[in-house]
Amino acid sequence: MAELEHWLTEHFQSVVTRAGEVWERSRRTEVMEACHYVSLHLDKRISLEEVADHLFLNSGYFSRLFKKETGETFIEYVTRMKMNRAKELLDQTSHPVGKICEMLGYDNQSYFIKIFKSSVGVTPVEYRGQKTS
Repeated sequence: MAELEHWLTEHFQSVVTRAGEVWERSRRTEVMEACHYVSLHLDKRISLEEVADHLFLNSGYFSRLFKKETGETFIEYVTRMKMNRAKELLDQTSHPVGKICEMLGYDNQSYFIKIFKSSVGVTPVEYRGQKTS
């Protein structure tokens, strides 16, 4: 129970931190809502079209708005949030990489490892090893 409480506390703190980062970069409600949507759906595949539809916006307009307001594309943002979450899960749980991959909505573990390495600089296993040594 204590481990779950610790995990939930850490997770909510990271969500609040991420929301604060976005707030600093953008005052547009649509961008804030999109980021909130992403934080609630990190366990699934998230497409730009899906979020644009959720916000009742044209996907091209939403894409340009998001890039203008945040300085990164929507897909870059989703990937960054998923990789941050992956690092949290690697740090705070003993789940195998395959399970973490599934928990983040990736159905191809090799692709997940490739994206993680390109984002973080090391593979998930190497990342976890750095934290335990």
